[in-house]
Amino acid sequence: MTKWAALHYLAEAYIEAGKPDLAAEAANKVIQSGYFKLNDQRFGAEKDKAGDYFHDMFIENNQNRSSGNQETIWAIQLEYNTQGGGDNYTDWSKRAWVPFYSQQKGFVLADSLGGRGLVTYVLPMVVG
Repeated sequence: MTKWAALHYLAEAYIEAGKPDLAAEAANKVIQSGYFKLNDQRFGAEKDKAGDYFHDMFIENNQNRSSGNQETIWAIQLEYNTQGGGDNYTDWSKRAWVPFYSQQKGFVLADSLGGRGLVTYVLPMVVG
C-alpha cells in the first residue's frame, strides 16, 4: 500500500470519526499530490471499442498507470499463470468488493451497466 492509499483511508476514517476538517486535509494531500486525476478520456485495452472512460477502469489490466489509468490510488495486482500472481480462482474478489447497490432505490443491477457484484463484503452506500 502506498502513502496515498493510506491517506485516502485516513480521510475515510476521519469522516467516520466526525472530523471533517482532518478528513479534508488528508484527502487534499492525495488530490494535490500531482499523481492522480479523474479519468476524462478513453484509455487502455478497449479504448477503441464502444464504451466510456468510466467503463475502462473495470477492464482487465486497465488498473495500472501503464494502461493510462490516472485515477486508481490502490489496485490489487493479480496475473494468472504468473508466479505470485494468482490462479483461476484468485481473481474472484473483483466481484466481492463492490458497493451494496441493491438497497438504492431505482438502481438497476446489470453487467452492461458496470457489473454485478457478489457483495461478499458489504460496502454501504450513503446517498444523501
